[in-house]
Amino acid sequence: MRTKIVFGLFMLIFAAGAFGLVRIEQQRRVEISSRKAPNVVWRAVEGWTAGDIEKDLAAKGLVNSADFEAQLKASAQSFDYLGDTPKVRSLEGYLFPDTYFLAVHPTAESVINKMLDNFKAKVTPQLQSQIKARGFTIYQAVTLASIVEKEVGRRSANLSAADLQTLQNEREIVAGIFINRLNIGMPLQSDATVTYITKKNNPQATAEDLQIDSPYNTYKYKGLPPGPISNPSLSSIEAVANYKQTDYLYFLTKPDGTAVFAKTLDEQNANKAKYLGR
Repeated sequence: MRTKIVFGLFMLIFAAGAFGLVRIEQQRRVEISSRKAPNVVWRAVEGWTAGDIEKDLAAKGLVNSADFEAQLKASAQSFDYLGDTPKVRSLEGYLFPDTYFLAVHPTAESVINKMLDNFKAKVTPQLQSQIKARGFTIYQAVTLASIVEKEVGRRSANLSAADLQTLQNEREIVAGIFINRLNIGMPLQSDATVTYITKKNNPQATAEDLQIDSPYNTYKYKGLPPGPISNPSLSSIEAVANYKQTDYLYFLTKPDGTAVFAKTLDEQNANKAKYLGR
């Protein structure tokens, strides 16, 4: 009777006091099954709105838009940092901009939770104490930081260390300018808050835009808007916590992205003529 001979690749396995043969194919199956699931690298950009985040995730085929919108509302009900929210219960402002490693097919809930957990980790108890020492609630500070994020010049990517320091100094001065306006009852007059209403790509509000009747129109209504207008970077939140006290009430952004400051409206108009030609 002929004996069947099965050819295959084996590997010798040694164990404590014993050894055996295991098929390499079997070993490879074990290795493959034990590997972690692949990740997708996804970046949320500083200053994006919740709508921008939703569109980007949907465009990349990561999360369904309707699912994301629904989960935003659901998660907002339990997010503890919204305890001091006066009117609008929204996660706008708390979806922390950063680079994330997501599952190939993430759920809307998992993405939102990652961003909220990151916010909690980055906005440390020490930073929260600094914010409160300035007389702000976390919600107020994030709201103001979201405006600073949109108003101050240029993206931080590819800037030198010196330029990054200049940018942060500008953020702190601009935060102080808005606080000066709040303290004297002057409207914030932020084009960025109007753009949040119109959703236009042009950051410059038109005369028609400025007539829009919305609590987010900080030309018509004094004080902070009802909530954040973007998801600010940690640098902008820190700028509010460490704002610079100056006599400035005005600023503008030059074509190169850097800021120029003024104490009076006459100085501001002179800067507009000099740097913007208007």
